[in-house]
Amino acid sequence: MICEEILGIPPMGALNLHGSHLPEYRGRAPVNWAILDGATETGLTLHYMVRKPDAGDIVLQRKVSIELDDTAESVFNKLVPVATEIMREALPLLREGKAPRIPQDHSQATYFGARRPADGAIQWGWPAKRVHDLVRAVTRPYPGAFAHLGEKKVLVWKTWPTDEATTAAPGTVLRVGETVDVACGEGVLQVIEAQVEGEGEIKAGTRFGDGRREPHPPAPSPCARPPFGRCRAG
Repeated sequence: MICEEILGIPPMGALNLHGSHLPEYRGRAPVNWAILDGATETGLTLHYMVRKPDAGDIVLQRKVSIELDDTAESVFNKLVPVATEIMREALPLLREGKAPRIPQDHSQATYFGARRPADGAIQWGWPAKRVHDLVRAVTRPYPGAFAHLGEKKVLVWKTWPTDEATTAAPGTVLRVGETVDVACGEGVLQVIEAQVEGEGEIKAGTRFGDGRREPHPPAPSPCARPPFGRCRAG
């Protein structure tokens, strides 16, 4: 954090370009948190810096959509040209002393802290959509979401949620084919790309299916499978 003594030095004010549509998602990792939160849009905000994080008056801001297949990286890529647009519009206004200062509605503010790799632990009791949001929020280039298959830690890189009804316990592997289908608290999650820690990344159904890509014994039948990470984390 920068103290007010330093923030007061620039004659036109100190400014920051923040990766959300303020006052939402103040703080650290705003793009990741927006995806994890299931948001359908976020944005970029140029604002004056004050002592409180991301709470200063707004100069300009824009929104971008978040689709169900977006990841943190793809949303960042959407924000790059938006950043260029904002700066091209704002710099002349700042030089001429005509830049707006729009106060934020602090009653609508949300704040989120930093995320750690351990926060990527999948909780299969969540709805499939929420697990999918976690996966795409922390997939490459981030450390990734993870679960356990038996004693092995599995990094989950790509998924898709379904609303399929099941009475199986959350974390139970239902099917292995092109995807590995796992029961959740609500719905079923299709695991498309995964990686056993320490091994190369391949398609999930291939690695946990018949073993043709690697010299592993055939997988047991779905009814004999242990829950995919149930009650395990770390």
